Amino acid sequence: MKRFWVTFENKERHLIEAPSLEALLATQSSTPHSVTHASLGDFHLRQMLEPSISAREILYLLEYLSSMLEAGWVLFEALQALSQEPLRPKTARMVASMTRQLSQGHTLSSAMEPYVDAFGETVIDLVRVGEKNGALAQTLAKAHRHLQFHAMLRTKIRQALIYPLIMLAIVGVSVGVWMGLVLPQLVEAFGQMRIELPPLTLWLVDAWAWLVASIGYLAFGVVVAVSASVMSYRKNRWLKAFVWRMLLHLPWVGAMIRAWFTAQFAHAIELSMLSGMTLFAALQERQKSAHNTLYHEALGTLHSALSQGSSLSHAMQSTLLFTPYGASMAAMGERQGDLAGSMGRLSRYYELRFESVATTFSKLLEPLLIVGVGLFYAVMLLAMLGPIYDMMGQVR
Repeated sequence: MKRFWVTFENKERHLIEAPSLEALLATQSSTPHSVTHASLGDFHLRQMLEPSISAREILYLLEYLSSMLEAGWVLFEALQALSQEPLRPKTARMVASMTRQLSQGHTLSSAMEPYVDAFGETVIDLVRVGEKNGALAQTLAKAHRHLQFHAMLRTKIRQALIYPLIMLAIVGVSVGVWMGLVLPQLVEAFGQMRIELPPLTLWLVDAWAWLVASIGYLAFGVVVAVSASVMSYRKNRWLKAFVWRMLLHLPWVGAMIRAWFTAQFAHAIELSMLSGMTLFAALQERQKSAHNTLYHEALGTLHSALSQGSSLSHAMQSTLLFTPYGASMAAMGERQGDLAGSMGRLSRYYELRFESVATTFSKLLEPLLIVGVGLFYAVMLLAMLGPIYDMMGQVR
């Protein structure tokens, strides 16, 4: 993709991506005043300084268009009305670009394709199916439900982790204050009174002195190690699969991962089938939009099994990601001829299951943190108790 600075007659200047200059001009409803090539640095600087299109804005856009179409508006007029709403600059440019695309005869799904990072491939696929079936308003509502579902799952993760993280930060600050401020002053007071320090106290003092002297080297080593690990993880597909398989075998964590992906999978299949897609096509499109290696491999296994004539329930049993309960629910839906409804029930079950496991995991961390803080202060007490008694004896 190439990048261009485009200036319009009203003096507005926008940074637009397009495969070529001809493709850029073809998407404009009017001839721009000027077009110049933008450097890669301009693009990255603009990306850093300008907030990206948020999930909340995409949810608002889908809900707005769905309600307007349900009320009888034409799609082009609905987009024009949306462009008059107070939107952030990047979102406003996206809506303006989509409006221009529609004015030139393009479909809504093709107008969304340049913004696949904002909408996601699943939403664009749903819109494409809705256009073919003549039920775009209902499909936009389903796409809104799909993104709202994912946003809800992410919110539950943050809610489950926020309290343990706050507790961990408080513990870190308290340990730093004790070791950095209180302990040195006590050691200095003991030295002035010529009190002999026990080995545990001397070890703590030496360990803290070493940590303070080596903090720069340690920080550099941690940054290098983390950066190398992240780069290796991103580039090595085998390493990604290995890490996720190991996480699946961890207590609580494995249950959370299975619940997370099963809820996503079942919800996406339900919406796709209700929108008119076949199960085979829904799996194919879902696999294309899956970024997680383990999830992508599991969907590939399901897609391959179905292409060989297997049932979905039987294929789900051959993966590590889906539970026997999920396969049983799929089998029930296949027997009753209501796979979409069965997937909907499975999605709601694992949504509640994920929330329950995440909450339990969060509550499990609390006593562990309390025990850790208790052990730390117990060691501090043992290290300081003897010298404090000696100091009190000298004062008397």
